[in-house]
Amino acid sequence: MNKTLRELVEPDLLSYILLLLFAAAAIYYQQFPFALGAGGALILLLAVDMIQWRNREKRLRGYVESRIYEAESAKSSTLINFPLPIAIFKLEDSRIVWGNEQFFQMCGETGTRLDASISQLVPQFNGNWLLEGKTCYPTLLEISGRKYQLHGSLIHSDQETESSGNIFMGITYWVDVTDYDNIRIEYENTRPVAGIIIIDNMDELMKNQPDRVKNDLRDAIEDRLIHWCADFSGFLRRYDRDRYMYICERRHYDRFAASKFSIVDEVHSVVNSVGIHATVSIGVAEYPEAATSALELINSAEIVMFRCKSNGKNRIEYFNTPILNDFLQNVELDNKVKEATFNHNFTLHFQPQFYAKDRKLRGLEALIRWRDEDGHMISPGVFIPIAEKNGCIVPIGNWV
Repeated sequence: MNKTLRELVEPDLLSYILLLLFAAAAIYYQQFPFALGAGGALILLLAVDMIQWRNREKRLRGYVESRIYEAESAKSSTLINFPLPIAIFKLEDSRIVWGNEQFFQMCGETGTRLDASISQLVPQFNGNWLLEGKTCYPTLLEISGRKYQLHGSLIHSDQETESSGNIFMGITYWVDVTDYDNIRIEYENTRPVAGIIIIDNMDELMKNQPDRVKNDLRDAIEDRLIHWCADFSGFLRRYDRDRYMYICERRHYDRFAASKFSIVDEVHSVVNSVGIHATVSIGVAEYPEAATSALELINSAEIVMFRCKSNGKNRIEYFNTPILNDFLQNVELDNKVKEATFNHNFTLHFQPQFYAKDRKLRGLEALIRWRDEDGHMISPGVFIPIAEKNGCIVPIGNWV
């Protein structure tokens, strides 16, 4: 306990104890005059302490009030000198109740303005987020070219009114996150975007053409691709006879998407001697939505490119999760078809056919069916096209 507080609160008991002991000893030895004297001294000491207690009570009240004042001053000083802009406002109309100097400087004000609302100083501000139980404003607020992340909470108002019934206000803390957000935007802008470009009809375009014409056609297509990609500061490389890889930064993605039809039209303008126009299919994938590594990103773009070809060619498509799920499902089904073909896991069902005239049996129709390892019946309309693509249709036919 504080020494001053102890002196004010704790009574001086030592004198009382000594007098009581002296009186008890006098009575024990039958020295009654001394006992009466000790009793008188106790009464006198008690009267003096009563007078002194009133003085100590006054001093104690002053001591407590001084400590409360110092605590309130420290609290007020903490808010005023807080390094972040702070504002307290009424919830019903965003009117400012109190704001520190940093807040008004942030808003471009030279002095304190308690006649304004936060929504007047910061037009995009809205206080409903506090009523929804949130402690962070859903978006960044831009003020004079700086970006601020807004944090806050509800506080109890000491000025409750019966008419309004509003007993809460909002306190907000404004954190300047401009540099952080600029770094975040730059990081996101440098994320890679990969595109796989394939010439859909390369074989048809080059068929029966002399080597010189083939080179001219290929160069014409490549020149158009290079010219188109040059606007996005990326790089284009041919990695197969009819395929190109293009990689650029995310900052160019929107312009890349906006110009998707121009490259299709430009490549389509390349035509061979028999009137066949070149066409391209382009699959585009973006990090990290489509992949977590460079190899996965390129593979994802290639998956989208094949999906693009299967949907009619001569177009551009962009990665999304359903495309990847469909591809993985088709790969799994392809492997199951190969395994079922090797293990002869098919069954045949025979359906009789009759002559319509006399209803005599004319033969049987053999229907192939397949139940996978999980017990699911796979329709022939699903696995037959897959078997035709992967070459399993021949051994299946031999087995039938």
